[in-house]
Amino acid sequence: MKFTCFHLMPYRPLDLKAAAEHRSAWVVLPNSFYDPKKGAAEYDSYLDQLSYAEKLGFDVIGVNEHHQTAYGMMPAPNLIASALIQRTKTAKIAVLGRALPIVGNPINIAEEFAMLDVLSKGRLIAGFVRGIGAEYHSTGVNPAFSHERFHEAHDLIIKAWAAALQRVPAANAVWAEDRILRFTHSDIGVAVTLEGGLLTPVIRHAETKSLSAISAELTCAWVAWICALAASSCPQLCTTVARA
Repeated sequence: MKFTCFHLMPYRPLDLKAAAEHRSAWVVLPNSFYDPKKGAAEYDSYLDQLSYAEKLGFDVIGVNEHHQTAYGMMPAPNLIASALIQRTKTAKIAVLGRALPIVGNPINIAEEFAMLDVLSKGRLIAGFVRGIGAEYHSTGVNPAFSHERFHEAHDLIIKAWAAALQRVPAANAVWAEDRILRFTHSDIGVAVTLEGGLLTPVIRHAETKSLSAISAELTCAWVAWICALAASSCPQLCTTVARA
């Protein structure tokens, strides 16, 4: 079992009474509520808290992505992850995770995560999520296509990590297998929403697996989660689920 110190980085100086006059702290909350000086102090405080988690013995430090909200000040979790990499030595840094469907070019995410993995000397856990509804309102992306965009982006990123170009071919040339080099990359986490909580299993050696194989591992993780939840109150249910 591994322990993660996870943070959302909310904007604590928010005037809650004034903010209540607006229908949500997401998307429609005016940015006039934000004080950059107080925001800078918040980042300093949160980075200190998260980096201290390593000294407390946490195995992983987790950050995530939300847009246009006082709920969390991390629209670019890769930037926070980079700052934490410089402040820590042993804890893994988990980005849980980048919302792939709202990204215009998934290769940018592949590049960012690759940089973080090298900077951290292999301590990165690269997380992929679809993102909640508010993220789509923030970015103007149609959520009806989020599944397709997620799978396409995921597969493209994995391919980008699994094959490095040995040399650039001539214009209009067909890519050949002998022109690529293979290499390994960081662990991958895929967030799965379950009733009663969020499960984020880490998929090991994901560069050698298809998305269907990863889905199978997620199913096994889900069964394990159900068993752990049921074990204390209903051992018989736990045994039944495990056998299934």
